[in-house]
Amino acid sequence: MAPGEAWAVVAAFALMALSNGLAMRKAFGGKDNKQISDENPTYVTPDGATFSIWGFIYLFEMLLVMAQLYPSESANGLLASRCPLTGLKVRERLVLVFCLNGVWLPVFNNERFWAALAIMATYLAVLLSVYSDVNAGTTEGALETVAFATGIAMNTSWIVVALLVTVFFCGALVGWKDQHGVAGSVLAAIGAAATVAAIGWDRVMRGGDFAWAFAAAWALRGIFRMQTIPDKARFPISAMSKNLGHTARVGSWVVVAGMAAKALSCIVQDRSPVGGA
Repeated sequence: MAPGEAWAVVAAFALMALSNGLAMRKAFGGKDNKQISDENPTYVTPDGATFSIWGFIYLFEMLLVMAQLYPSESANGLLASRCPLTGLKVRERLVLVFCLNGVWLPVFNNERFWAALAIMATYLAVLLSVYSDVNAGTTEGALETVAFATGIAMNTSWIVVALLVTVFFCGALVGWKDQHGVAGSVLAAIGAAATVAAIGWDRVMRGGDFAWAFAAAWALRGIFRMQTIPDKARFPISAMSKNLGHTARVGSWVVVAGMAAKALSCIVQDRSPVGGA
């Protein structure tokens, strides 16, 4: 029988899903994420289609939630890993991850951006803590990686981008915006895009983490589209930056190239003879 903490993960995931459903129905503050994003443009915000990645994240995290109820012996060992700072086991940290996501939504939808930033920073920290124990390098075999590591990797990668967006949101509150009313600056956004690309490249090349890299490339393509496809409802056309769009596009290509190179490397390694002739 699954331990009580495993069912706590299920309950926390259900509460997160409920919070998301209510947010989509504008139950928190009368606005949804899209409306708030449209009203508060930043140079690092991807276009609307990019946010569909949450469908993939929740799908794989739901798979994780189900898999952790009846894990293999090796996976159970990973779930028992404790955070060196807090002493919390992986399942306990997953409960925190899902609860923080659920709490962030009503705070953000009520436009409490500073509080939302604090929650999201904590959310990312806990995600990174889980990721350090459960990732493509610690899981055994493709099935275990998909079931236990993919959702966390995609979520963590995406929240890196989301945290940057929230930082720009808060920057606007203290006057960090240009004459077009866009939060941040092109130069800062170029640096942010390059950072996302560099982390994505590192994760796939050194960590073999295709899920993290996919989410990073996805986000960068969204920034590219936001800066190159006019949509005055989402972003001031006069503020669009070709340089930023180019950086985001090249960054996405770099990450995808890293994914291809790593995949090829894995194929070659699998086909190489173990011993000498």
